Order: sequence, then structure tokens, then C-alpha cells
Amino acid sequence: EAEAVDLLIEVQRLKKLRDLDSIDEKNYSRICLYLIKTADYMSDPDDLSEMLEIAYYLFVKQGQYFDALRAALRSGKEEFIPELFSQCEDPLMKK
Repeated sequence: EAEAVDLLIEVQRLKKLRDLDSIDEKNYSRICLYLIKTADYMSDPDDLSEMLEIAYYLFVKQGQYFDALRAALRSGKEEFIPELFSQCEDPLMKK
């Protein structure tokens, strides 16, 4: 998984991760963790933002709203926050 993400980063096609059906509840956490940890080493701010956005979308896709919120805040994309709260249906999570 890490090698595939590295290859997508290298060829600047990281957005393809959003459309993959093979990312499921068994492997999304490893992929997102790798994206978030690797983002710390990106020198280009656009690459950093893209990696955190992809992690955000993957977390939302799996219903992991807490992690998605952390990724949104870290990327500085405050416009994701209202969208996130509207998607979350658990009132306990919204508190």
C-alpha cells in the first residue's frame, strides 16, 4: 500500500485514491495514516494540502468523522467542517 501511494505521489495522481473501490474498512486506516505522516515531509504546500484532503475524503467515506475533522483542521480547509457535521448522523458525535 505504501509503495502504491508513493508511486501516486511521484506521478502526481494522488486523487485517484478517492475513486478506488479497493480501499475499504480493512485498509483505509493504514493508507490514511501513511498519507498524514508523509505529509509532514512535503516541501510543496500544494502537495501537503492534497495529501490531507485525500485523507479527509477517505475518512469520511469510511464514516470516521473524528479523524476526518482532524485532517480538515490540519489542512486548513474550514469549509469542510460544516459539510462534515451535516453528514454525521450520530448526535453524540456532534457534541
